[in-house]
Amino acid sequence: MQSTRHPPAFPALLPDRAVPINRDELKGKLDDLLIKNADLKTKLEQTTRLAGEATILKDELDIAKEEALTATRSAAATEQWRRRAEEATELRQRCAQLEAENAAFIKRVEQLEQVYIIFCIYLSFYPSLP
Repeated sequence: MQSTRHPPAFPALLPDRAVPINRDELKGKLDDLLIKNADLKTKLEQTTRLAGEATILKDELDIAKEEALTATRSAAATEQWRRRAEEATELRQRCAQLEAENAAFIKRVEQLEQVYIIFCIYLSFYPSLP
């Protein structure tokens, strides 16, 4: 049985083939990659920090929205109580007005009763009057 051998994926890495290595070029590439890596780490740290700040700001926004909703509800309740207080004031004024009118009517009734009594006494002296 004959074994079939596949060609290697990276022929340049095979020991039987010599690849010229330029150490200075590789060192330069390594330095570039290390700088890029450091930049990426810095960007990752900044992004992570900004994501944390965004989460905090979102939480603060949620709290502010809830407080705004509570303030709106409180303002509506305050307005309702203000209207009720105005209505109560108007009712008190109307009640005072009706009490004054009632007192005037009672006084007028008393006056009419006195006139009636005088008229009845007058009629008792003159029974022949109609």
